[in-house]
Amino acid sequence: MLAQVNDHEIDRIITFCESVGVKIIKLLDLMVDIEDGTESFARRMRLLGFNSLRELYLPLQNVVEDLRKRAVKERRFRQSGGLGNPMLSFTMKSGMEVIIKDHHTGAWYGSICKGCKYYPCSSALMALRLTADAHLQYCLL
Repeated sequence: MLAQVNDHEIDRIITFCESVGVKIIKLLDLMVDIEDGTESFARRMRLLGFNSLRELYLPLQNVVEDLRKRAVKERRFRQSGGLGNPMLSFTMKSGMEVIIKDHHTGAWYGSICKGCKYYPCSSALMALRLTADAHLQYCLL
């Protein structure tokens, strides 16, 4: 969500989804550099007078605080198999579940991650693995 651009639509999206019987909504943050590339939304935003998309990007924590006030239940869970980062789930009065996936939550990135083309990723450094060909693998990617 972009602050002052479409952040006001979150409540309307939730209300609409509840009214048509949607069971789960998943809100994701951006996991790639939002200003990469030559033809991008960032370039178009600069044409409109903004220096950076980061000036407009609404942190998911703001959304979490609003949902926390409205929800009847909150829980933290991991994806099936216990992999990936923990996610927050908010159950609304209607029973609909709003899941927030923030790739920073529970993630640990090491200096080796900075050179990875997938950085930042949803897995981060989870374990050190020895591959069949005797190489150390730092992450799942």
